[in-house]
Amino acid sequence: APDAPPPHTDLGRQTSFFWNNQALVVEFAAVHPAHDPRRGGTYYEVQRREGLYWHRIADDGDWSTRLHWTRLPSRDHTTVSTVRIEWRVPPGTPPGRYRVVYRGGGPGLAAFEGHSTEFDLAADEL
Repeated sequence: APDAPPPHTDLGRQTSFFWNNQALVVEFAAVHPAHDPRRGGTYYEVQRREGLYWHRIADDGDWSTRLHWTRLPSRDHTTVSTVRIEWRVPPGTPPGRYRVVYRGGGPGLAAFEGHSTEFDLAADEL
């Protein structure tokens, strides 16, 4: 069955968010990751803001991150997929403004990109 976002939600849209200055858990409306193997790229990045730009500080190749994919059947015989990305803040991570960027796509699907809510890692709580 083809992938589809949850009702009234675009692919890449954040659907839940949790941050406690030690761990992040964010979910996005998604498609099955196998639709786009991301060879030479990443499914997601944890980014830190530096001036006007965002720089990758972790991605799906880091031990501090995890991606969990979930498929739920829907009424119209499509497949509703979500991904949950978790980031456990490693010791020595600099304080600052962060976000998660999630990417997907695949055959017959337009490439999409989602951004999490921005969050602050505070120095005095590490």
